[in-house]
Amino acid sequence: MRNQEAETEVEMPREPLLAQQRQTSDVPSSLFKYLYAGHFLARWSGRMWEFAVGLYMINLWPDSLLFAAIYGVVEAASTALFGPIIGQWVNRLTYVQVLQIWLLTQNLSFMVAGCTVIGLLVYSGLKFTNFTAFIALVVLTNISGAVGVLSTLAGTILIEREW
Repeated sequence: MRNQEAETEVEMPREPLLAQQRQTSDVPSSLFKYLYAGHFLARWSGRMWEFAVGLYMINLWPDSLLFAAIYGVVEAASTALFGPIIGQWVNRLTYVQVLQIWLLTQNLSFMVAGCTVIGLLVYSGLKFTNFTAFIALVVLTNISGAVGVLSTLAGTILIEREW
């Protein structure tokens, strides 16, 4: 008896969750294609970079996963610590301002990180000859990777906010 009452109480008329729905006919379909393509490419590049840097760090010190783990911790900690700040910042600025800063910082940080990784791979004996320079390059790779992850987060918030 109680189940029948619960079933009748649950049945309600189906209404849209959002009272005001956007009209998709006002927006050209090519804009959606560009939006989806841009989001896919941004996410793809971020994931490929994270995967590649882990492999590069393993290549630097094959006997240990310490550098790969440190890189992962730095990225995760920067997202956890500075993610809310990035979200507030994205909400304050205009779409174009965030887009410009996002693309500039993401590309610049990945270029710096890529150059430092190339330097570490080309001068692989650096860890034995000049350990301070080796650690400085590893730290620079970690910092620029963290900035890249934060800029990717800003771009993700910006794009997904428009959906």
